[in-house]
Amino acid sequence: MRSWCLDAKCERNKRVWGFLKVKESKRCRDIKKREVRKSCAMTLIPDNTEDPVHIFHKSFPDFLTDPRRCTDTQFFINPSIHHNEILLSCLTMMKEGLKRNVCNLDDHTILSKVSDLATQRSTYIGDSLEYACSFWTKHLAKVSSGENGVEEVCRAINEFFLTGFLFWVEVLILMEKLDVSVYALNDIQQWCVLVSYTVFEFWLKPMFISV
Repeated sequence: MRSWCLDAKCERNKRVWGFLKVKESKRCRDIKKREVRKSCAMTLIPDNTEDPVHIFHKSFPDFLTDPRRCTDTQFFINPSIHHNEILLSCLTMMKEGLKRNVCNLDDHTILSKVSDLATQRSTYIGDSLEYACSFWTKHLAKVSSGENGVEEVCRAINEFFLTGFLFWVEVLILMEKLDVSVYALNDIQQWCVLVSYTVFEFWLKPMFISV
C-alpha cells in the first residue's frame, strides 16, 4: 500500500493540491491512506491510487485559491502558477511522445477499418499523452500574462509548432478529437493577444492569417 502525505509545508504537495491530487512523500510514508480519509473530510480518495482525488464541494478549491480568504501561505494555491507548470509538462510530454505514425499503422490505413484502434491508442498514446494533447491549451488560457515565465512558455509553444504540430494533429485524428485543434488554436491566439508578446507577430500571426 502506498503512503500519502498531508504535510502542507511539503512543496511537492502544495503543487499537487493545485491539480487536486495527492503525492507521496518520503517524510510521511507512515501515514496510510485510511488515515488520510479520516483527516480529509472535504476530499474523496479512491481505492485505486492511480485515480485522482475528488472534492465534495467547489468551495474547498475556491478557498485555497483565493488569497483574500486563504491568508496562510502554506496552504494558498496560485492557479496561474500551477497551470503554467502543467502546461509546460504537457508540452514536454508531447515533445517526447509525439512522432510520425505513433501507432505504427500501415501506410494509407483507413481508421474506420482498424479493428483494434482502441487498443492501439491505449498502447502507443496512453492516457497521459492523450490528456496533454487534448487539454494543454486550456492550461495555457489560465496562465496569467503578468506571471514570470511567459517567455519560457512562448519558446516552448514556438518549438511545438516547429517540431510537433503535425504529429499533434495526427494524434487528435487517431483519438477522433480533431475538433479539439480548432478550439486549441483559438485559445493560443487569444492568449498571445492577451500577453501582447512581440513573438506573436513573427511565428503565430502568419499561421492564423493563412488558415
